[in-house]
Amino acid sequence: MRTHQTAELSSNDSLFAALDGQVIRGRKAMWRAEVLSILADAQETWLQIGPAEHPAMAIVLRLVGKQQASRVLDALRAWSDLPEELRPQRIDLVPAHA
Repeated sequence: MRTHQTAELSSNDSLFAALDGQVIRGRKAMWRAEVLSILADAQETWLQIGPAEHPAMAIVLRLVGKQQASRVLDALRAWSDLPEELRPQRIDLVPAHA
């Protein structure tokens, strides 16, 4: 008898699956996110995400604590609403208690 084991996604794979290809809709802009890289350790996760059509315009995000795609998507929407010249190159998503 064979048993089937389902492979569980790592937290990085889950985060990638939740973010890559998402359409980011701001008030003035809409774009499809492409996850370019994810680096994680026990305390923080670094993401590089850019518009699929213009990956050179990527943003770096630092997540402290639990990985949450919803926090990243909210930050990307807010970032998209800023005029290009005011957009930061890095966003730190740190819990209020950190």
